[in-house]
Amino acid sequence: MSNLLKAKVGLKHKTIIYIWITLVILGILFYLSYPTSFSPINISNFLKRFDSYMIVIYIILCMLRGFTLIPGTPFVVAGAILFPTHPFLMLFISVSCMLFSSIILYFFSEFLGFDNFFKNKYPEKIEVIKNKLDGVKGVFFIALWAAFPLAPTDLVCYVAGVIRLNLKILLLGIFFGELPICAFYIFTYKLITL
Repeated sequence: MSNLLKAKVGLKHKTIIYIWITLVILGILFYLSYPTSFSPINISNFLKRFDSYMIVIYIILCMLRGFTLIPGTPFVVAGAILFPTHPFLMLFISVSCMLFSSIILYFFSEFLGFDNFFKNKYPEKIEVIKNKLDGVKGVFFIALWAAFPLAPTDLVCYVAGVIRLNLKILLLGIFFGELPICAFYIFTYKLITL
């Protein structure tokens, strides 16, 4: 590859990183400054504006939400509010979006260069973490992390990408952690509103 082409690729890569950092900072600042904007009711009211495209916009937002590290719980409950007669569909969409988002974040951490940075800076620690999370223990740890409401699931996806954890372990952990908590939010909301 020529030096000019390498420079262009490097510039595009840096631009994407800066855009992502800006989105994360703006997302977190907006979330902290206007937390009620991210309430399930406000999210569902926002989505109602899209009428017949509401479910498509909902799915897109749920899949891309992880890039900003904004919590997913309000989006899950917003889905239950928007589609109260379809709880199983909302459960399927919520968990599928979490899995899709996890895959994207897993590979995005490599694209951002986090994996090389941490492997070069802390190679022994990366190997220790990877060995501890490999196999059934890793699935169990990730499932507990994903099920705990105060732990950002997106963060564990970035970490898994950095240490190049087996993607199956990450996805199984996310699935087993998110399925019960999403079901709880969706079906509890449905029971409360009856």
